[in-house]
Amino acid sequence: MMNSPKSLVGDLRIEKGARRKKRRSRIPLIVFVLVLLLAGGGAFVWWRTKMWAPEVRTVIATAANTGPKTVLNASGYVVARHVAVCGSKVTGKVMDLLVEEGMRVKAGDVLARLDDSDNLASLNLAKAQLVAARLATEQTKVQSALADRTLVRETLLIKTKVETDLGFDQAKASADGLRAQLNYQEAQVTAAQRQVDVNQAAEEDMTIRAPFSGVVTTRDAQPGEMISPLATPGGFNRTGLCTIVDEDSLEIEVEVNEDHLSKVTPGQWVIVTLDAYPDRPIQGRVFEIIPTADRNKGTVKVRIKFRNRDEHILNQMEVRVAFLERNPNAPRRPGILVPRTALRDKDGAQFVWVVKHGHAQRRTITVADYVDDQVLVSAGLSGGEAVVVDKQVNLSEGKRIHQAKP
Repeated sequence: MMNSPKSLVGDLRIEKGARRKKRRSRIPLIVFVLVLLLAGGGAFVWWRTKMWAPEVRTVIATAANTGPKTVLNASGYVVARHVAVCGSKVTGKVMDLLVEEGMRVKAGDVLARLDDSDNLASLNLAKAQLVAARLATEQTKVQSALADRTLVRETLLIKTKVETDLGFDQAKASADGLRAQLNYQEAQVTAAQRQVDVNQAAEEDMTIRAPFSGVVTTRDAQPGEMISPLATPGGFNRTGLCTIVDEDSLEIEVEVNEDHLSKVTPGQWVIVTLDAYPDRPIQGRVFEIIPTADRNKGTVKVRIKFRNRDEHILNQMEVRVAFLERNPNAPRRPGILVPRTALRDKDGAQFVWVVKHGHAQRRTITVADYVDDQVLVSAGLSGGEAVVVDKQVNLSEGKRIHQAKP
């Protein structure tokens, strides 16, 4: 029996409860998709913020009164007062060279050894001759002692008229002769000992030692080369093995123009800046003004001692020296202090980056002086600004940035 059209439509109808159940099963999926989209959007915003707004370290510019001021600027070089080119007292072939550039050595350390085969043979010969001389002396001592005892007996006999004068004279001559021979042989022993000492010294000269503690700056020879205290006309030999510099003797030499010499006095404080490390100022003091002038350049040499030893100071480095005023009661100068690491330089203009409302702002400044590891700014800053000290971050005017938390 066939169903009527009305019944067929009824069969296709979806119950209301089933429709509501199907809609409820889709809600968690929709919520999950929305959460996923929100998380992805947040991650994108965070990534965009980090990529386009880098995080930088900042320091607050502070107002301060500083002193004393710089009265003279000069340039010079780091020099060592204690430096030696180590060579040899004798001519010889280098067998071993035990140093390299940059190696630190102590006084007495072995730097090199020369070929000592000839000296060693001569030393052994001298030692053998010394042994032979000593043995001959011992033999003569025995004979001399016997002759002395014989002379004593002959003396007693001659007094009792038992022995003739001839026997006494022979005994006395033998004793005197052996005594003289013993003295001669003892002198030979002394001479042989001196010869051993000479050969021993020559053997020690084959070993080159460090004259003082320091660092090796150059290595000037190689094993197999000939070294000599004097250079030959043909230049076939070396005159030096290496150069040693005593780092504790490093100081600064600057040449001051005669017109400004009145601004420099012994004991005056200075601020030294190494060209290689401009952000590491070092204190120093005028040690000596050399009492002579260079008539060709019109300058006077000034020696400066470092206040504290710094591992960054190397021999022959170029430096800039700021001589400070000598009056300790001089009026202090107002200004703004910022770290040297904040200072930028481009096309001869000095400036710093300031964070304002989350953006980078370039401020051209006027540097009045350098005070230890800070810069005294006389114009361009008013104090209280957040100054960027990260030089590795490339900034541009108006770029969005974030300040790192202290």
